[in-house]
Amino acid sequence: MVRLVANSYNNTMNIARYTLSFLFAAVIGIYPALATPPVEPLVSQLSLRGQSAFTYWGFSVYKAALHLMEHDTEPQKSLGTNAVRLEITYDRDFTPQDFIESGEELMKNNPEVKFAKIAAQVAEMNRLYQAVKIGDTYTISYSPDSGLSLALNGQVLGTVQGPEFARAYLGIWLSKHSISKRFTEELLGGGAEVANEP
Repeated sequence: MVRLVANSYNNTMNIARYTLSFLFAAVIGIYPALATPPVEPLVSQLSLRGQSAFTYWGFSVYKAALHLMEHDTEPQKSLGTNAVRLEITYDRDFTPQDFIESGEELMKNNPEVKFAKIAAQVAEMNRLYQAVKIGDTYTISYSPDSGLSLALNGQVLGTVQGPEFARAYLGIWLSKHSISKRFTEELLGGGAEVANEP
């Protein structure tokens, strides 16, 4: 009798373990964002290049940190070619529509961007945005092999392919026609500590 009870208990525990394993695998399959995303090799090799804070009329908007490959000596020319990681921590609340409108306006105002050619990728990116609160961090990571990904507080929201799109999107902060010349210079490793616009 004792042996039967023990066998029954062991069988029950095995079934429970198999069931939990199946359910976990199913959850990861249905909700891949809940799984720990793999670290793209190139992005994991980046080092901090510069930091800056962006303000508007004296109000702090966000702080940013730029990570690049150590050998990337001309990052503005290599946008869309080399790996990049940009971390932006917000000092104000923003809605998805705020990101959509400001992002599209800044890309359209860049004379080096052919917006019509990247409109489909811009629409993909627009669908990824979520509202942010003070203290939230968006991480924008780009690798030529895996595309440009957007993560909110460490959770990957999605990835958009295409070097031309990556060049235009990262150009919002890093190109010669960025949101702020001083802000960009500081991210690239030079200048004062705070960029203030206008």
